[in-house]
Parts: sequence; C-alpha cells; structure tokens
Amino acid sequence: MENPADPAAVGESEGPHGGAQPHRRRIIVALWLAIATLVITAALFPLFSVVATYAGLFLVLRLLAAGSGLVALALALYARKRRYFEDPGNWSLGFGSLGLLLNLVLVVAIVIGVATVRPSLAEVELRAEGGPTFTVTFDDDVQSNTMEWQWDGWAHFNTAQQETEITVVAPEDDHEHPVSCTIIWDGEVVSQETSDSRTVTCRYEK
Repeated sequence: MENPADPAAVGESEGPHGGAQPHRRRIIVALWLAIATLVITAALFPLFSVVATYAGLFLVLRLLAAGSGLVALALALYARKRRYFEDPGNWSLGFGSLGLLLNLVLVVAIVIGVATVRPSLAEVELRAEGGPTFTVTFDDDVQSNTMEWQWDGWAHFNTAQQETEITVVAPEDDHEHPVSCTIIWDGEVVSQETSDSRTVTCRYEK
C-alpha cells in the first residue's frame, strides 16, 4: 500500500501558500530594495548640510527613510528564514519601496538646496592709470594682490563677494603724473577716482 506524499515535504517545496518561486523572487527583490535604501540614505548623509531651510522636516524624512530600510531588511530576512513566507515578503517590498521614494524626495531637496545656496558670481574689472611705474593693491576671491603696473593696467576676476576695492600708489619721487582707478562691476562703471597726491582708492559695495 502506497503512502501519500509527505505534507511537510510538499509544504517545503511549494511554500506555505504555494508558488514558492514567485515569492522567493519577490523577497529577494525586497531584500535588495532594503539594502539599496540604507546605502543611499547613508551616502546622502554628508550632503544634508546644504539644506538649511526646513532642516527639521528633512531630518524626519531621513529618519523615515532609514527606518523603512531597516524594517524592510528585517522583514525580508524573516521571510527568507521562514522559507520565503509571503506576508512578510510583501510588507518588506512595500517598506523598501517607501524608503527609496523618501530618498528620491531627499535627493530632489538636496539638488534644490545646492542650487539655492550656490553664490551668484559678479564679474569685476579693475583699472588703474599712472606714471611710468605705480603700485596697485586689491583683493580677489583667492588672495590679496600687490602688483607693479606701468602707465596703465587692469585686472579681471569673478567674485562671490558684495564689495571690492583697489588702491593705486605712485612712487615718492613721481609728482608729475596723476593716478586714477576705475571699478567696473558686471559691465557697469561703479567707481572712478583721480588724484594728484600720489595715491587714490576706489571702493564699491553692492
């Protein structure tokens, strides 16, 4: 007399609700979604400093994304331990998808934050005129500059600052040539000075 198939063996091959193979694939996808959520959340962490507006809201989103990833990972591992049990696998897939969606919102927020805080650069041109030799002093965004020019000269740079200044100084023995300076800010002359006393300064503050 033949024995019927072992129910335990049947359950092991088909899973608690049958169709083990689709369930297995779903849980594996959920597991990778959970891992991706956690990795992306961790990778984005250093970039949150650029989001100054609604910082508290973005902190909550960060915690929700990390929490969704952890829950999804735990459920996926539990479902896998239970031979790809369906219900935890479905919940894991849902939490993993939620975590990725929250990370997408955070990426968009970071992009907007970077675009907002990026300083607008102004185009600055400094000009000076004097005698055979004279000294000019000015600052750009990188360093302070002291240069010796002859008769006339100019400097061009972009700046994130809201002000600039140039000082022109003639040699002590030069009393014949006046000195002058000009500041051109974004194509517009905003300061122009001339002096016969060997030194002159032009300054502009936006």
